[in-house]
Amino acid sequence: MGNPPFERWHADHDQVRLDTFEAAAAFGETVVNTTDGEQSLTALHAGGAANLNGKV
Repeated sequence: MGNPPFERWHADHDQVRLDTFEAAAAFGETVVNTTDGEQSLTALHAGGAANLNGKV
């Protein structure tokens, strides 16, 4: 589609941090689930119920 492979894009944007679902859920005040529908529950479970509790 004309976009560079992620590895090359990320090398040019090293300020973008990659982390686990759990760490992201713990960090964020709001969580936006943009995963594939078939994987949404897996991702949310990986985020951890305690990390998602009370968040939008």
